[in-house]
Amino acid sequence: MPDIQVVNFGDNSIDLIIYFRADNSNWLVIKSDVMTSIYKNLNEEGIEIPLPQRDLHIKSVDEEVMSEISKKETGKKE
Repeated sequence: MPDIQVVNFGDNSIDLIIYFRADNSNWLVIKSDVMTSIYKNLNEEGIEIPLPQRDLHIKSVDEEVMSEISKKETGKKE
């Protein structure tokens, strides 16, 4: 059975260390199974893993690129 320790409360996370036993021949498979199971159970409980968010500020855009973007938004074709 895995041993789980809470090590930190981050800005957008709860950081855990999970210890489990596995023999050397298949520890990567077992690690993948454990992580997949954790992810599945979190999703089933409605718990989302936060992802870092970044704001992108565009100072200038080439006129040709802007024209293509506008065409795609309005559904126009040449």
